[in-house]
Amino acid sequence: MRLLNVIRKEKERTVKFIIKEHSNNYDRILNIGSSSTTFGQNSINLDIQKYPGIDLVADAHELPFVSESFNICVLSAVLQYCRNPFQVAKEVCRVLMPGGFAVVDAPFVQHYCLGTPDLYRFSKDGLKAVFDDHLEIVRCDVSISGGSALAFYLQGISNALTSNKYIRFILTNLVSIMVYPLSFLKFKNKHEIAGAFILLGRKRSDME
Repeated sequence: MRLLNVIRKEKERTVKFIIKEHSNNYDRILNIGSSSTTFGQNSINLDIQKYPGIDLVADAHELPFVSESFNICVLSAVLQYCRNPFQVAKEVCRVLMPGGFAVVDAPFVQHYCLGTPDLYRFSKDGLKAVFDDHLEIVRCDVSISGGSALAFYLQGISNALTSNKYIRFILTNLVSIMVYPLSFLKFKNKHEIAGAFILLGRKRSDME
C-alpha cells in the first residue's frame, strides 16, 4: 500500500536532471545505495543489501573499484545512513576520474526513515563541509522546499499515530490530501527550512 507523495521537486533540482545535464551516453555512472533505481545502461547499481536490479553488493565506505573508474558518482538519499559520511566522500573522490562529477541528494528537515539506522541530517553548510575537502563544490541547492518538508513531516506524524496498518493507511492518506497544498508554499530563507539539498561536486585534476 503506497502513500500519496506530498513532495514536489523542481525538475532542474533532481538527480536525474543533473546527471543528464552533465553526462553523455558513454559516461560510466556509479549509483551508490541505488536500491532499484538506475540511470542507464552504463550505470552500475551498488547497494549494501541485495535487491532486484542491484549489480554489486558492497559498502560505500570501501568501494571495490580502482581509482578513477567513473565519470559520475551518485548518492541519492543515502548519506544519512552512512556511519562515516567523510569517508564515503573520500571514496567517491577516489573512484572519480579527474573532471568527474558527484551528485549528492541528502535530507535536512525530515522525520526518521524506518527500515535501516537513520543516522544524520545535513544543512547546506554541513553537506558542503562533508565534500569540500575532496571535491570542488559547483553548487548546492534546495532539492525539497520548506513547504514540501512540512507536508512530509505531517504525513510522517500521522503515520505514527496508530499501529493498526489499515487505520494508519487510511488516516495517513487523508492527512496527505489535506497537507499536499503546503508543498506549493515558498519561503524567503529557503536553505534554513529546506527538506533536503542537492550538491554537485567536481573532481579537480590536481586531486588524487
